[in-house]
Amino acid sequence: MLNKKFYVTDGKVLEVYDPATKTWTRKVPMPSGRSRFTFAAVNNKLYVVGGFYGGTLSGGVDVYDPVTNTWTKKTPIPRIEGGLSGGRGSERAGAAGGNRRRSTGQQPTVRAVGWRSR
Repeated sequence: MLNKKFYVTDGKVLEVYDPATKTWTRKVPMPSGRSRFTFAAVNNKLYVVGGFYGGTLSGGVDVYDPVTNTWTKKTPIPRIEGGLSGGRGSERAGAAGGNRRRSTGQQPTVRAVGWRSR
């Protein structure tokens, strides 16, 4: 939830649900389609981290600004992972777990990365 609205993405399309008006609005698409990523809302922006672009792992960090309806690329996370789990604090977000292959059955890594919005 960001600014009292729900942000939902399939890794390409970004849509926002406004419970006050009970409407969905499609926003600008993510710059690079991906899967098995994590995301968190920090300081009124949506951070999308890690995942797979096609079958290739990515440590990419893309940040969506709902005021300008734009995406900005940020510094990638130090260890690229897919299938991450994320969360946030007041001004920080983090990601943990994940794996380095798309196939199932691989042991997940147990690593954590954190970032601060800037």
